[in-house]
Parts: sequence; C-alpha cells; structure tokens
Amino acid sequence: MMKSQPEMGVRSRIEFLEGRLERGKIMESANKELALNEANTLSSDDTGDSQKKVQITIKDGAIWMPIYTRPLHEFRLCEYCKEHDIPFYLPLVPGFKIHNVYKGQKRHTYKKEIMKPMLSSYIFAQLTEDQRKQIWRSNSINSIWNVSIEEQSSFVDELHGLQMMETLALSSKLEFKKEIQANDRFVIEAPQEYEGTYGYLIEKRKRFWWVVRLEFLGQYIETQIDPSDYVFRRIDG
Repeated sequence: MMKSQPEMGVRSRIEFLEGRLERGKIMESANKELALNEANTLSSDDTGDSQKKVQITIKDGAIWMPIYTRPLHEFRLCEYCKEHDIPFYLPLVPGFKIHNVYKGQKRHTYKKEIMKPMLSSYIFAQLTEDQRKQIWRSNSINSIWNVSIEEQSSFVDELHGLQMMETLALSSKLEFKKEIQANDRFVIEAPQEYEGTYGYLIEKRKRFWWVVRLEFLGQYIETQIDPSDYVFRRIDG
C-alpha cells in the first residue's frame, strides 16, 4: 500500500499535465479561428473608408465583374486590390458576432457589433485583362464571373442598386428572395444620392418594399421604405 500511493501520485500528475496540454490545443485552435473571423469583419468603430461610397462608373478597357472568393477571404482580397490599385466594391451590412475568449480555463462570451459582407464570398472589381490575370495571385479567389461589354451597363445598374441597399441596411433589415410578385419596374429620380437606381416598388399589407434584382445570382434583395421620401418614374416595358 505504501508503494501504490507514490505511483498514483505520478499517474495523477501525468493525467493533469495531459489535460493541460489538451486544453492548450483547444485554446490555440479557438484563438486561430477567432483571428481568421476577425480578419473578415470590421467593428462598428472601424468602418472608416470602407463605408465611403465607391464611384462605380464605366470606363474603356476595364469591366466590373463579380468575384467569388474563398471562404472568409472577402476583406483579404480587398486589401490585395488596394495594394495593386484595382477598383473594387464590397457591400457591407451591420451585424453581430459572438466571441468566445479563453482566459486560463474559463471561457468568456460577448457580442460585438460588426460590419460584414452583404453577399457572403463576393466582392466586385473593375478589371483590365492584365489585372484579371494578376488578381489570381492573391490566392483568395475561387472564380471570376464573366461580364461582357454588352452586359456592363446593366450590371453597373445592379451595383448601384446594391449601393442603395447598403445604405438602407443601416436602418432597415434586408431580405433575400428567389422570386417576387412584381410587374412594374421603376427608376428613382430623387433624392440625388439614389438618382438613376432601378428596382421594383411592391406594396404588401399597406407597406412598401423596394426590390433590387441581382441577375448574376438569380436573386432579389428587398427592404421596407417610405415611398414619400422618393420620386419614382415607371419604366415602360
């Protein structure tokens, strides 16, 4: 019996050390995941230049295209575009993120306001032929959608619609739909910041919704608005 007690003490010590090692691995993995997620979100205090309106215009020799990124690589690709003077647009919307922080053996959970990509794994860039080849070196891209010169004007209209939705998302919830019940298409003539934006105005249960179609995704984005704040013109046909 006298011999078994020291043996048990050594065994308990080994189990204790193994337990600490396992917890350390868990904490290291959790911190790595947290760092990756942090890299793909902006806090509400850090939006800065990201929330300045991007000037999306048509120019010769370059085409706006949707880029499908690797998971959680939207902001990384934006940084690459900045470094290489490539015009880009990443629509952002408000959100919350739950953080788990480990201190010792205790886990603390808190909620933080963030700005996150409106369309997961998508950014938009205006690329020349050379830039289209170059941007693959970012190692953040899964695919680039082809947009022809003939389609450029209508695609830029879609991006302008996204910019309007990005602004409205600061005060209203956005909803994504596969299809809508709408016949009439409108263009906004006022206020000036939304002038020339195309979409659908739908009435549902005595409330009005502004709807923008994303042709390349085959989806619609809608949000509630007050029509009295805008001047609309119906588009024939």
